[in-house]
Amino acid sequence: MLNKSDFKEEDKIQAIVIADSFDSKFNPLTMKRPNCLLPLANVPFLDYVLETLHSSGVHETFIFTSNHVNLVKEHVKNSKWGNECCRMKVGVVVSDNCYSLGEALREIDKKALIRDDFVLIQGSVVSNVNLQAAINEHKRRKIEIKDRMAIMTMLMMHHSPDDPLRNPDNDVCLTVDKCNNRILNYQKTGKSKKFSLPIEVLEKPINNIQFDLLPCQINICSPVVLTQMTDNFDFQTVDALVCGLLSNEDIYGFSIHFHELLRTEYAVHVDCLSSYKKVSNQVVKRFSYPLVIDNNFTGRKFNKYRCNDRNVYSHVQCTNFDLDDLTGMHDVVLGRGVQVGDGSTISNSVLGRNCIIGRNVKIEDSIIFDNVVIEDNCTVTGSVIDQTCIIHKNCQIPKNCILGRGVTVYENDNLLEDYKLVSDNTNNFQHVSPGNKKCFILPLRTVSESLDLLDGSLSKNDEEKNLEDDYNSDDDDDDDVNDVPIEFNESKIFYDEVISNLERTLSENISSKNVILEINSVKHAYGIQIRELTILLTKAFLDMSLRSEPPPNNFPSFYALFKTHMTTFLPILKNYVKTESSQGDMLIGMQEMAESVPLIMTALPKVVLFFFDEDILTEEGILKWWYGNENKSDELNDKLCKFIEWLEKDDDEDDEDDDDDDEDD
Repeated sequence: MLNKSDFKEEDKIQAIVIADSFDSKFNPLTMKRPNCLLPLANVPFLDYVLETLHSSGVHETFIFTSNHVNLVKEHVKNSKWGNECCRMKVGVVVSDNCYSLGEALREIDKKALIRDDFVLIQGSVVSNVNLQAAINEHKRRKIEIKDRMAIMTMLMMHHSPDDPLRNPDNDVCLTVDKCNNRILNYQKTGKSKKFSLPIEVLEKPINNIQFDLLPCQINICSPVVLTQMTDNFDFQTVDALVCGLLSNEDIYGFSIHFHELLRTEYAVHVDCLSSYKKVSNQVVKRFSYPLVIDNNFTGRKFNKYRCNDRNVYSHVQCTNFDLDDLTGMHDVVLGRGVQVGDGSTISNSVLGRNCIIGRNVKIEDSIIFDNVVIEDNCTVTGSVIDQTCIIHKNCQIPKNCILGRGVTVYENDNLLEDYKLVSDNTNNFQHVSPGNKKCFILPLRTVSESLDLLDGSLSKNDEEKNLEDDYNSDDDDDDDVNDVPIEFNESKIFYDEVISNLERTLSENISSKNVILEINSVKHAYGIQIRELTILLTKAFLDMSLRSEPPPNNFPSFYALFKTHMTTFLPILKNYVKTESSQGDMLIGMQEMAESVPLIMTALPKVVLFFFDEDILTEEGILKWWYGNENKSDELNDKLCKFIEWLEKDDDEDDEDDDDDDEDD
């Protein structure tokens, strides 16, 4: 590991590689390895990243990791980057219990390793870009133009609407100054076709709105970026940082620019299994040249490949068959020691080392890791198969299946699309078939089946209100929350992220503090207002009880699940509900859920009483919402009228007791 004393020269270019993804999108592949060591055309992502930095003139690179630390250290040690003669020094920065990029950068800031401008890059980026032009452009702004407040230059790549690599969830809308590539407004639009813009950014004719640029997750940063991450705990991602600084530019005063890649340059962040397969295919087709495997940029002996006709890459020691006999093969990588039986066809796929493929096997659009056995008459389509898996004869592996390390599949195993399979059943996963002890189904993330539950949430155009404002204050400029139907998919994306965080809280016992940090990060990334956050969060808490397996089918089962979950979720809710105004927002969320889900309507009096007993809701807050709410349905009136009467009666009795005490005095 590098020490700070090793670096003394002032002009060295530094880089930070974030090896962790801080999510579970690649499970089960990343259960026993970090994302950055997943193979891409039989070369780990990390080697692509380090080669890009090295060829761009970077002198010092810090790899930050908090998971599978020993694997990362061992990989660096055994690579050419571990050689003392290498021009670029590579060190591993380790910190336990980091759950976001923001926390990682705060740890690096604490260690004071960065002295000047640096490159910030994700560990699963594939790029053939020489970053020197972007680095010089960033420095020129500060030195020649003397724009000391220019703290970041984001590398952006053009993606047409029909680009197969374009993921709608990652779409952004940029408002830019065409004269100097300054970003004036930055919004993650996701799949939404609507967005809001400050009127002032449209007043100048030189400003331009762009939808065709996507971040490459390569950023040239000034050291003040680390300081801002340290000072603002809400900034957990680069998107949150950019949105937060630009939306409060009058406070911070910083400027952020972008550098658009040339059409001949290639830089893609692999952030999900879908992009993993697509980028793998593009690397095989030489989109990333000169970072192609027949150039052996890693310098490792087992990565020596030759490129044959039809983009078929075979290891120089791969002599187990005649390539001319495999007429159906194209866009394929064959690792060292691969054996392929007669009649088999392979296309748009990668096979790792020592894989054994039987006769009449068909493999297409798939990634096969090392030491996998696929017996006769099998079909593998659009899937990823981890090391040491065994696929017995006559098996069908359908699209988008992920087989974790050591999984065994038999002919009578009925696999469906999108299955994620593991060989370890320590968590009592479901069997694929009763007789198979090496194949279990990893539960998929629950997807909301009723996004219409979000109807009635605040519009993104509403002004964010201070937490101290009264719920029904006369000077409130917001429209009534109940009257505004949701029009922005940012709210739906935010809601799904909250549900995901709550599920992880239950399954992984994550602390409420970390969950609050993640929720705040997503709030800033999607521009969610505080009132909207409280409404959606309340809905999510109720929705969690509906998502249990098996789902509750009556009031007692629902309420029992609700109380069990809330013992974990109460600290999170208390962080956001502190005033009468926020109590009103919380009750609106409960009302909208109840009017959408009959089971919640039945349980509503008990749910309100629960929050009242826990001192989250007060008499004043409930009564203010009740009498200020003109949109109560008849069913809601029927369900809560007795509770309201009890609440008022109890309040009157308390007043009488106070009067009696005064008379006694």
